[in-house]
Parts: sequence; C-alpha cells; structure tokens
Amino acid sequence: RHMIANGLYMGALVDADLNGQPGPMALGDDNDGTDDEDGVAFTTLQQGTPAVFSVIASAPGYVNAFLDFNGDGVWAAGEQIVLNAVANPGINSYSFTVPSSSSTGHTVARVRINSIGGLGPTGPASDGEVEDHMVISSPTSHPSSSTGVMLQSHSLLGS
Repeated sequence: RHMIANGLYMGALVDADLNGQPGPMALGDDNDGTDDEDGVAFTTLQQGTPAVFSVIASAPGYVNAFLDFNGDGVWAAGEQIVLNAVANPGINSYSFTVPSSSSTGHTVARVRINSIGGLGPTGPASDGEVEDHMVISSPTSHPSSSTGVMLQSHSLLGS
C-alpha cells in the first residue's frame, strides 16, 4: 500500500494499490489491467552465487527488497536482500548472495521504494511504489569432471 506522492516510483509506469496483492506468479496487481512492473530487473539466480538486481528510480529514495528463498509464499526473517539502500534517480544496482539452501524454480521477489526507508515486506507507505516479480532460481552447477579433452563421436553406420 503506497500512496502516489512526491514523484517517487520505479520505472515509467505506476499505479496506486489500496493493499498488497501478492500471488504465486507475482501478477496480483496486474489484474486491474495495468502492468506497471517495469522498474526492476534481476540477473540470473543460482544457489550459492552472487546475484544483482537493478531499480530504475524516478527520484531519490530508499529501497528495501525481499526474496522468498524457500518458496513458501512468505517473506520471512533472512529473506530481505536489501535494507534501506540508497537509490538515486536513474538506474541503481544492488548485489546479494543467493543462499545455497534456497529452493529452485519459480519464486517471488518484492521490491519497495519510498522516501524515508524502513519498509518491511508488507504494510503502508506514505509514498513510493512496490513491485512484485517472479524470478527463477537454478540449482548450483557443479564443475564438470572432464579433463578438458573433447572427444569426437563417429558413426559407424553408413561409413
């Protein structure tokens, strides 16, 4: 629940939401006919590795972001990826590490911006915007056990 005030939002589009509208595919507030989630982008997420997300801020503010690492539909303790990070007008990038114990597959991230900070995953704000995004987390990739030698395959049929 953010009030549209002080010209503070993410991306080019913004709409007022009377209440949070989370959903498993992060499409809850798009049901009003306006897809305004255009101010946040995530890099690829992989267990146990650093990741980055970017926020396009319209004005100075503070970003708080949450990622449902265990995929249970609740942003709990330990799932805040950014706490009161400064945002300047334009593109801002923030890094975090995906826990090696995080679930894989689809999950939801929530990113909030406002002028004074201190936002949790839910609750009202006097200005700013909230965006929910579906993200995909991949399992840890293990180094190949190959020796680095490429083997060529030949077909004996028809030769």
